[in-house]
Amino acid sequence: MHTTHQALADELGTVREMVTRLLKRFEGAGWVALARERFDLLDGRSLRALADGSGSLPPA
Repeated sequence: MHTTHQALADELGTVREMVTRLLKRFEGAGWVALARERFDLLDGRSLRALADGSGSLPPA
């Protein structure tokens, strides 16, 4: 997905710092790969589980 942390924050109604913090946690867990103005989804199942409430955030 091609986007910026700020664009994601605006879309989600939060601040860029929170998006950055969460994306870093997702990257550390192997759920996404981050690059400049882009991220690649690596583990959609884990992200879907988090979104539907059956999963949990990876450790910080």
